[in-house]
Amino acid sequence: FSSLPPRLYGAEWIRGPEEQADSLTTRPGKQKEDPVDEPLASFRVSQESDVFIALDARITEMPGWLKDYEKTNTQIENDARFGHTFQVYRRRWPAGATVWLGGNGQLDRKGLGGNGQLNKAEPTASSPVLYTVIVCPATTLEPAYDSKPVTTYKTTNARVAGDTVEWNIAVGVADTYSLTVKYRYLSAIAGAGMLEIRMENGTLIKKQAVTFSTTPATKWNYINSSTGTMINAGNYKVRLIAPRSENFRVDEIQVQ
Repeated sequence: FSSLPPRLYGAEWIRGPEEQADSLTTRPGKQKEDPVDEPLASFRVSQESDVFIALDARITEMPGWLKDYEKTNTQIENDARFGHTFQVYRRRWPAGATVWLGGNGQLDRKGLGGNGQLNKAEPTASSPVLYTVIVCPATTLEPAYDSKPVTTYKTTNARVAGDTVEWNIAVGVADTYSLTVKYRYLSAIAGAGMLEIRMENGTLIKKQAVTFSTTPATKWNYINSSTGTMINAGNYKVRLIAPRSENFRVDEIQVQ
């Protein structure tokens, strides 16, 4: 492994038979009885656990057995076939549960031969890398934010349009981040708004209703939130939708 989300450091993991990766892959036009969606192996968790499946990032059609897993928006990289990237999915299982594993999903057609079939002559380009299974004890603890560096984004450098303030933020590692909005609201009645976190392409990651409390004229108030899940290193957009009022001012957002 050359890159892992911090949550997976030191975790138990299972590597399947790589030589069978191609035979366990969904084919275009597969029949209903295709064994790729049938249970192939299983293991039991002795305590409540989070099971992560790292699936070949080129796979566009997930196998049916992963339908109850959530996408974590994180990735794993390893040296399989001179370097490969995997999307990570997660599902929480209760103590004593039996976890069943199936086959790989369907590759993007860019990874297939010109006739839409897997090209046996070029396995590094056409066949998927078999998924990896990672298991961690379940936890409800939030990451320790106070030990992380803080990056401040001033509203003067944000995009302001109508009732929306949009900051472009950048994070250097895959992790969960805290968000703190500094504002002043001089109205006698509390206001309501919305905080959105989006990927650079506009895909919504989190949407949260927020309340703006009345602020003394010489003071500031703060909205404390977070990304809600691990996000990959890269660029994101944070949007604050707030009351349009002369009594409302947003000074900055801090990302930690």
